[in-house]
Amino acid sequence: MSPLTFLRTSLIAAITLTLPCSAQILSCGFEASEGYSPGNLGASGPWSIALNNGAGTGISSVTVVTATANTGTQSLLIQDNNTANRPVVTCDLGESCSSGILRLAIRRATSSATAWYLNFYNASNAKVFGLICDGASTISLTGGAAGTTTLATYTNASLLSTLSSWANLEIRFNEATHGASVLLNGTTVLSAYSVATNWSVRKFDLSAGYGSGTNLGIYLDSLSVTPLPPLNGSWLLTFSDEFKSPNTYLDGSKWKVGEASLWINGQGGNDPGNISQAAGVLNLRSQVRNYTFGGTNYAYTGAELSTFGLFRQQYGYFEVRARFPFITGLWPAFWLMPDRGAYGNLSGYYRSLLKFDLNGANISQVNSAYLKLTVSSADQGSGNNLLVLKVRDDSWTETGVTWNNQPVQDPAWIAQAYNQTYASGQQLTFDVKDFVTEKLAGNRQVSILLADTFRRVRQIKFYSKEWPSASVRPQLVVNGVTYYPVADSSLQNGTAANTNFGSTTELVVRDDWGDTSSTYNGGMEVDIWESLSFEGQNSAYQTLHWDGYGVDHQSAGTGLQNFTPTMDGYHTYGVYWESGLMEFYVDGVKTYTFANSRACSVPCYILLSLQLGGWDPANAPGSQVDNQLTQVDWVRVWSGTKQP
Repeated sequence: MSPLTFLRTSLIAAITLTLPCSAQILSCGFEASEGYSPGNLGASGPWSIALNNGAGTGISSVTVVTATANTGTQSLLIQDNNTANRPVVTCDLGESCSSGILRLAIRRATSSATAWYLNFYNASNAKVFGLICDGASTISLTGGAAGTTTLATYTNASLLSTLSSWANLEIRFNEATHGASVLLNGTTVLSAYSVATNWSVRKFDLSAGYGSGTNLGIYLDSLSVTPLPPLNGSWLLTFSDEFKSPNTYLDGSKWKVGEASLWINGQGGNDPGNISQAAGVLNLRSQVRNYTFGGTNYAYTGAELSTFGLFRQQYGYFEVRARFPFITGLWPAFWLMPDRGAYGNLSGYYRSLLKFDLNGANISQVNSAYLKLTVSSADQGSGNNLLVLKVRDDSWTETGVTWNNQPVQDPAWIAQAYNQTYASGQQLTFDVKDFVTEKLAGNRQVSILLADTFRRVRQIKFYSKEWPSASVRPQLVVNGVTYYPVADSSLQNGTAANTNFGSTTELVVRDDWGDTSSTYNGGMEVDIWESLSFEGQNSAYQTLHWDGYGVDHQSAGTGLQNFTPTMDGYHTYGVYWESGLMEFYVDGVKTYTFANSRACSVPCYILLSLQLGGWDPANAPGSQVDNQLTQVDWVRVWSGTKQP
């Protein structure tokens, strides 16, 4: 089971989740499955190719080859077969990385010593530091104001032999600590500290040979760039979303819409339609419109998402990069809440899947589409909750699906039915036109998940496709024509998490509840970033809250702080957390220290919010909040401990 699958299916598992995360700013093995092929590197992802005098494209000198394999079947060959020029391969990361690790596998392509060059550039395209290797015995690290001053040199007569086979090269750089180190096959061979050097990276380029037409070159493979916190230490990236997916919808293996409970602060309801990703950012939108969320009527809508049930961690470094507009009414935040893994009776959690197959149906355009479900029984009383969710993975089968292998759902629900009174035989109808239209343009299969996700402890049962009477079975009515499921199944957690219920005559929806998020007994609300937009784009609060929100409530933090504006309006907010210590950061600079045994001592989950209003009446929303965006560039979490 993959790490992300494990995180998702352990929704209700009482463990601290700190598994390695595969998400990186860049990761490629130059494989055909990634879109690389001989002569096609220039059209692949972030790469561009030129010659070192700027003339031509150099395509013939740079290729992906299959003859030399490292961990995969293809490698990148950069070769000097041009009489006057050295081919240069440039990678644009698409964002600035102020601290991180560049890893790559490297070996020389011929028996002769081959010089190679690795240069790093900032967002202004100015060289900031680099590596120069003569291929025989020395590697130099350069930096300084122009990026060309030699800062340190490694000399070893066996370097020629080392590079005759695959060697692992690792470059660690950190703008906040003004330093860098270079590891060769796991051993540190170079390190430098230089305040005059800009260690922040946007691009890097690679070249090899001498421009002498001698066919000297190097092979590269397994190249990646992984971000690091702005602190020295030993770090493992455990969670990351760079929001670079080509999909506009959220990754349901990482995020759910809403908090642990059915609630949002402020004057705007939580509308999943306000959440999307595009062009490498997460967009949280506010709107002026009437909306009902969790039984409460609002005149505005905002957005809130979290990792509850999907990811939680105790200790480490948590970070977001975000921006928001300077208007009155917005209340954006990045924060943590306790998640002790206390979820009540695990066997009391149920979801249900349905699949409809429209292949063969004579549908060219969807004018209307409704999902119809008939209630068989329901717990009476206030507070029940039903979500209708999109599932884009249709590979599940009625006889094989279980709680533990269920497909990932889109967390932005199609519809919500809250606090309803249901009678046996009552038919519920949900408009699913948009999703059916999307699926009709694809594989023409429509999978839908029925769930609660807000722990309302109210059971609802529907008749399944196995019920003897067809009139009460689930239906998908498209353009007035009724289609019945080709597959459906309930899913049960706990002791039945690996059991299939595809043959049962009822579909069940229910969540249980446990006191997992209390801010008493070691718990805390950790506001890593919280702003009231009327105070400006360059201001924020960073605050700790504990012991509830009533008479016992206590808090500590920065109060209102203002910081240096940035060119694009983005700021990076973080918290370092270890036993008895919590430190807040803005743009890599420490802003507040809470050194106290009352520091949060239980695992926490992540929340991203665009709430409206806030505690200051001066930030009251109005017409000006309509169609405003708070944008998030990334969310990253590491486990580890800082070092001096």
